[in-house]
Amino acid sequence: MDDGGIGGGVSEPLPPDAQLCFGSLVRVCFNAADDVPTAPVMLGTTNIPTDNAPVCHQQNDQATKYCVIAGTSITTLPSTILRAYGNKPLVLLSLTTADISGNIDVSSRNGIANPIGAGANPTGSDVCTGAIAAAGVSGGFGGSFSGRGGDGESKEGTQGQPAAVQASFPDKLRGGCPGGDGAASGGRGGDGGGAVAIIAMTIQLSGTINASGAGGHGGPAIKSGGGGGGSGGMIFLDTASVVATGTLFANGGGGGQGGSTTAAGDDGGESTGPTNTAQGGNNTSNVGGSGGPGSSGVKLVGTNAIGGSQGNGGGGAGGGAAGFIHAAGVTMNIAPPSTNP
Repeated sequence: MDDGGIGGGVSEPLPPDAQLCFGSLVRVCFNAADDVPTAPVMLGTTNIPTDNAPVCHQQNDQATKYCVIAGTSITTLPSTILRAYGNKPLVLLSLTTADISGNIDVSSRNGIANPIGAGANPTGSDVCTGAIAAAGVSGGFGGSFSGRGGDGESKEGTQGQPAAVQASFPDKLRGGCPGGDGAASGGRGGDGGGAVAIIAMTIQLSGTINASGAGGHGGPAIKSGGGGGGSGGMIFLDTASVVATGTLFANGGGGGQGGSTTAAGDDGGESTGPTNTAQGGNNTSNVGGSGGPGSSGVKLVGTNAIGGSQGNGGGGAGGGAAGFIHAAGVTMNIAPPSTNP
C-alpha cells in the first residue's frame, strides 16, 4: 500500500489491483481488491445528496463519514454544475487523473433548493463553539474558520461575537461554521460553506470549485438583529501534480441587516468569485443597522457590522470569515490562499 503523504499519493504507485488505500487528509481504504473501481466516472450537471446518493461508494472505510465517488479517472464535463449537499462532505477519488472542467458547487446559498453545502455546519465539541450569542436587539456574529468572523452591532444588549479561528489546518475534511442569529427573533445566521476533497495522481482544473458561505438573513419587520454571514468551507486537492487555470474559492457570506418596526432588513450577499466580496445587507430606507461584508481574496476575516441602526432599528450582523484551501502551487484565482496541513 502507499504511504499517502500530503499533496499526493505515491511517487511509484502500485498497480490499482494491488492498492487498496488512497489519499492523505482523507484516507480511503477499499474493503477488498474487488471493491477498487475498475471504470472511469464522468459527471455532468447533477445534484448529489451526499447522505444517501447511489453514486456514493459504500465498500470503503470512510463511507459513513463522506460521500466517496471513485473511479479509475474522474471527469466533470465543461459548462456543467455538480451540486453537492447534505451532512457528509464530498470526496472525488481517482486512481489516475481528475479533469475538473465543469463546476463543483459545495457552497451554501440562500434562495435555492438544498441551500446548505455538503458537510457544512459541522457539529461536535471541537468545532463552531465558543461564540457569544446576540442579546437585546443586537446583530449576530459572522462564522469563523481560517479567519475570525465579524462582530455584530451592539444595540440595547450584547452584540454577537464569533468563536475563535481554527488554530491550524484541520485534521479532517469539514465544512465551515454558521453565523449567529440576530437577537429579538431576528434574522437567522447564514450557513457555512461545504467541503470537498479531490484525490488523484494528477489534477487538471479548468473549471470552478466554490465552497463559500451563505449570507446572513436580515431581521424581520420588527426591531431585531440581523443574522451573521456563514464562513467559507474547505477545498483539499490531494495530488502530486495540479495544473489550475480555473478558480477555487471559499469566502465568507455577508452579514444581514437589522430589522425595524417599519421594514425587514436586507439579507447579506454571497461571493461569486475569489475576489468578489459578499456585501452586508444595506437597505438605505430601513433604519436597521447594516451588515458587514464577508472575506475575499487574501483577507481571511469577516468585517464587523457596519452598523448605524437608528431608534426603531435592530443591529446589523458581522460578515463571515474565510475557509481553508489546500492546493499546492496554485497562486492565481484562489481565495483564501492555499495553506498546508
